[in-house]
Amino acid sequence: MSSSYTPMPEHPNYGPMIDELKKLFNRYEKNGKVPFIYETELYWGEI
Repeated sequence: MSSSYTPMPEHPNYGPMIDELKKLFNRYEKNGKVPFIYETELYWGEI
C-alpha cells in the first residue's frame, strides 16, 4: 500500500485489487511468506 499508484481504499478499484493480491499471496506463499528471489549487481570504482 506504500506505492503512490496504489488505489486508495475509497477508490472503486481498491477492493478488486486487494482480492487479487490475496489470491496471489495464497497461491505462492510458503509459511506465510512469498519468496522474492532476485539478483543484485554492484559496481564500484573511483574516477
